[in-house]
Amino acid sequence: MISIENNDNLVAVTGATGYLGTYIVRDLLEKNYNVLAFVRDPKNEEKLKTLKSFDSTGSKLSFTGGDLETIDYEKELKNVSYVIHTATPFKYSSPDPWGEVINPAINGTLGVLKAASKISTIKKVIVTSSGLAVYDIGTKKPESNDDDWSNPQDPINQPYPYSKVAAEKKAWEYLKENNENPNSNHFKLVVINPTYILGPALSPVVNESVGTIVRHLTLAEKPRNVAIGVVDVRDVSKAHLIALENDNADDQRLLVCEKVATFKDITNTIIQLFPQYKFNTNTLVDGPEPFIFKLKSNKLDKLNFGQLIPFEETLKSMVLHLLDLQIVKPDLKN
Repeated sequence: MISIENNDNLVAVTGATGYLGTYIVRDLLEKNYNVLAFVRDPKNEEKLKTLKSFDSTGSKLSFTGGDLETIDYEKELKNVSYVIHTATPFKYSSPDPWGEVINPAINGTLGVLKAASKISTIKKVIVTSSGLAVYDIGTKKPESNDDDWSNPQDPINQPYPYSKVAAEKKAWEYLKENNENPNSNHFKLVVINPTYILGPALSPVVNESVGTIVRHLTLAEKPRNVAIGVVDVRDVSKAHLIALENDNADDQRLLVCEKVATFKDITNTIIQLFPQYKFNTNTLVDGPEPFIFKLKSNKLDKLNFGQLIPFEETLKSMVLHLLDLQIVKPDLKN
C-alpha cells in the first residue's frame, strides 16, 4: 500500500476502478478528501490511469488491492476514517451463482464491517446495495420506498438480486449485534440502494449496465420486457458523499431512483434524442407491457439532496460519451 502522510478524513473506496467507484473517487478528491482506492491489481497502471488523473499532485490518492473475499481488510483499513464499499460481483447469470456472485457479495461486505469494528478510527461505513433489494422485478406493488425489501426466491436464476438482499441483510444483522458491544460500536452504517445505473462513464471501460444498452443500440438485441428503476451514475456518487457527510443518514437505507421505465422505453427515448442516427435496434418485445410502478425515496429530500438528473439527460450524456469513444457507431440518416 502506498501511504499518505496526512490520514485526516481518509476515505477507503472498494471497487474504485468501477463505473460508480471512479465517480466516487473523483468526487471525494474534488472535496479534498484523501482516498485509499481498493483495486483488484494495484500494479495495473492502465487500469489506474483514470483515477490517477484526478490527483494532479499525487498526494491525495493511494492504492491497495486484492481479491474481494480474501483481502486483509483489518490491515488495509488501518487509520481510515470512512469506508465506501461498492465492490460486488455484478453478474445477472453464472454457472456457479453461490461461488461467483452470492458468497463473494456477502463475505466482502461482512469482511469490511468486521474490520471496521476493530479499527477505532472508522466513523462510518457506506455500503452500495441495490434497488433490487427494495423492489422485485415484475412487481405489481404500486409504490415502494426506502423501507421496503424485495424477496428474490431464485438464487440460481437471479443470483445478482439475491446476492444484494442477502449481503445487505447480513450487514444490518451484523450492525445490530455489533452495536451491543461497547468495544466495537464506534461506527455507523448507511446503505445506498441505487436502481439501474446509467450515464456517461469517466473511463473508456463499458460496464454491464451500459453494455446492455450498447447491445440494444448496435446488435438489435431484443430488450427484456420488464420495468426497472433508472438513475444517473453521477447522482449515485452524490448520494454516497451525502451519506458520508450527513449524520442524518446514519443507520438508514437510501433508495436512489429518478424514473421507472422499460428497456424498450430507454431505446425509444435514445432514438428520439438522436433522430439523425440509424441505430440497429429491435423494440419488439414479447408479451404485454409491464406494470409501471413507483419508486420513491422518503429520505433523500430530508438530506437536502436536491433534484435528480432527469432520465433524458442521463441517456443523452451517456450516448454522447459512447459516440465520442466510437463504442456506438450508427450511420447518419440520409
